[in-house]
Amino acid sequence: MVASLQPGSFPFCAIVAPVSDESIAVLQQIEGPVSPSELVEILQRTIDEQRATFGPSGPVDQPAAARSAEEEERRRSAQRLRQEQDAAYMESLRKDQEKERSRKSHQQGAAIAIAKPRAGNELRPRRAGQASREPIKTTTQIRASPHKETAPSHRTEPNTKILIRFPNGERRQQSFHHTDTIREVYRYVDSLSIAGIGSYQFVRSYPRKTYGQQQLGMTLRDAGFYPTVTLYIEQLQ
Repeated sequence: MVASLQPGSFPFCAIVAPVSDESIAVLQQIEGPVSPSELVEILQRTIDEQRATFGPSGPVDQPAAARSAEEEERRRSAQRLRQEQDAAYMESLRKDQEKERSRKSHQQGAAIAIAKPRAGNELRPRRAGQASREPIKTTTQIRASPHKETAPSHRTEPNTKILIRFPNGERRQQSFHHTDTIREVYRYVDSLSIAGIGSYQFVRSYPRKTYGQQQLGMTLRDAGFYPTVTLYIEQLQ
């Protein structure tokens, strides 16, 4: 059967159904690595799409129908939960951004208030002779240095939030700067020392894309992780 289907890559999964005593129909083919949750969703979607085709072919299995309805309800509940969590996450991010804008506005106002008296101090010595101007100019430069050093650094302000989902169902959220690389996200996960992970790679769903060793030097902005993203940990064999 595998030879007749001619899969392009492995692992390979096919969903088939009998058409007659001597032939079958291929309903769905899945090639390449997928997470367990994605595989379940694909199987469930295929069953739902083909339900009308297979319904009249035989008596209805009441226990199976009940299980299918229960599974569908669980899937819808999980989807609602994800939507609620995403909405709460976006609201939290919005509040954080408002706080950051307010803090920057306050710092800019304080810097302007400090600069005005300093400008007045620089104008008064210029009315004296040339001999007195040079020392005061030096003093002004010395006083300006601490202010320059204490100016806020935009590099230290994380503005990208990443939600990481582990195979055991655990979730962790961490903030990064958009110029950080994917290597920093790997280092964060490794620092958690969560047992049972082993070798792994990051996976982003819809559309599915993996981020492994070849993408370690990619920045979070270039990877499309800015301002938010959800990553799944996919264990490697």
